[in-house]
Amino acid sequence: MSDVNAFIDAIGKDVSATVAPRVQSVVDGIGAKAVADYVPKVSAFANQLVKEIVAEQSAAFHMAPPPGLSTAELKPSQTGRRSGGSGSDPEAPLSG
Repeated sequence: MSDVNAFIDAIGKDVSATVAPRVQSVVDGIGAKAVADYVPKVSAFANQLVKEIVAEQSAAFHMAPPPGLSTAELKPSQTGRRSGGSGSDPEAPLSG
């Protein structure tokens, strides 16, 4: 029985020595190809998505006033615009 165990151990060592490095090189190659092919595509998709979200939010922010109410009748807090000052301090309270 010890001969069988020695034979199985020898086969296992041979397989590990020859197959494992080949599998590792295949895995490394697939990983490198995936990074080279798909990272730029995912990045471009994400950038486009952000642009669309910003444009959509910007359009929602600059919506027309409710029907029957002109922009001149709105308070600055209702238009999202600040009155007076430089407008550089985003934490400053809205006047109106």
